[in-house]
Amino acid sequence: MFPFLTALPLATKITGVLSLVIALFLSGLYVGHQWGTSACKDAVIASYKQGIEIAERQTVVTQRVVTKYVDRIKTVEKNSQEINNAIPNFIKADHDTFLSGGFRLWHDAAAQNAPGLPDPTRIVDAPIVGTPEIATTIGTNYDACHKNKEQLDSLQQWIREESSIR
Repeated sequence: MFPFLTALPLATKITGVLSLVIALFLSGLYVGHQWGTSACKDAVIASYKQGIEIAERQTVVTQRVVTKYVDRIKTVEKNSQEINNAIPNFIKADHDTFLSGGFRLWHDAAAQNAPGLPDPTRIVDAPIVGTPEIATTIGTNYDACHKNKEQLDSLQQWIREESSIR
């Protein structure tokens, strides 16, 4: 078939075939490495794209939840302001309606969630409190409670929506 091959010594033939096999093996390694590197780069790019998409969706969720929260807080503040402004219509500031200083001590301890009971010896030093002042304080406390509720509701909604993105 190839008459010139018959004239070559056996060692030369083996060396030639071995060189060809080694060259094919090394070229296969090179091509495989290139494919592997390319696939790795493609995987990294896909990962970055997915990360960017997730970040965009998280941003949309955060903006939506924050906007709703801000609107709800404005509504709570408006309602609280309206209720506190109506105190004179519901609670008359007459000179006969006061609560003892003990009530003030008790209420302050309850509002601050202080450990234990307030010192009863301080009752005599605590000034009396008028009902309009009590109503204003209670209204302010409820306002804070409603704001906390809205904040908690918004945080829970944000967590639910964020966890569903992935």
